[in-house]
Amino acid sequence: MKYGTGVSGLMRVAKEHWKECLPRMYLRLLKAGTLDARAKEAATATSEAIDLERERLLKAGESTGAVIPLAWELHREDSIILPAEPDYDLENHPARKEIARIEAAR
Repeated sequence: MKYGTGVSGLMRVAKEHWKECLPRMYLRLLKAGTLDARAKEAATATSEAIDLERERLLKAGESTGAVIPLAWELHREDSIILPAEPDYDLENHPARKEIARIEAAR
């Protein structure tokens, strides 16, 4: 995984994914001022699930090096890697322009 399984790394993963694949949700959270709080909630829940899964996998005899990637694969879609918006269009989503405008103003 790109950023590790710590909460701050998972927050970055969440925000990048949401901005890319769920721009309406990202924009709504950005405008409401709750983007970081929601990303932290998702990251904390995922980190805790990964930790529990890691313990379970180790007890089941999985190799130490395999447990974190496997736990991530099992839990990443719970709170962080959510399905893309139905009308997902990487380049032309209307929310993208507004996100860029708001982030440029910060």
